Amino acid sequence: MLCATIPVLAQTDYCGLRVHVTSAEGLPIDTQVTILDYESGTVLATVPTARGVAEYCDTGFRALSIRVPSCLAAENKAVGMNWGAIIDVAITFNGPVCRVSYPITVDYPPLAGCRYLLRVRDGKGSPVLGAHLRGGDLVRSDRFGRLYHFLRANTQEEVSIEATGMEANTVKLDCSVYVFGKEIPITLTRP
Repeated sequence: MLCATIPVLAQTDYCGLRVHVTSAEGLPIDTQVTILDYESGTVLATVPTARGVAEYCDTGFRALSIRVPSCLAAENKAVGMNWGAIIDVAITFNGPVCRVSYPITVDYPPLAGCRYLLRVRDGKGSPVLGAHLRGGDLVRSDRFGRLYHFLRANTQEEVSIEATGMEANTVKLDCSVYVFGKEIPITLTRP
């Protein structure tokens, strides 16, 4: 199974990871799929499959690892994530072992700038839906609090993030050194 890239033009909910679990005969297997942060090993979610497919939506730029019961081959492998791309991973059970097909590495065209994913949360740590950059109402954070921002190379920018009924917060972004993808936590509080 290959990686399919689908551009996300406006801020929208999308699920960046799909795990397809099948038998050797190609029949879907319903089970639980555990998604982990690749670097820390922290469990991010346990997702049930529906007709053999589990979707994990709260993706960003960090690499993920997958755990499926009775399938050690899937663990401790980095699945690289890219904002706007949907990554498909196939896990095929064949007796006591399984085969894992990770997407081929996709060489994304070089960008003349840096990509940031602002993770907007409220004072309690819950995602903020509808946050936006001051002066830019077109792109808003989704239900996971994800707000994508691109900054041209060799520039710096101070951006103010705001949402209805909340105090704005400002962060300084620096693209004097190339950044493929960086996630930045932003906290907005109620006045």
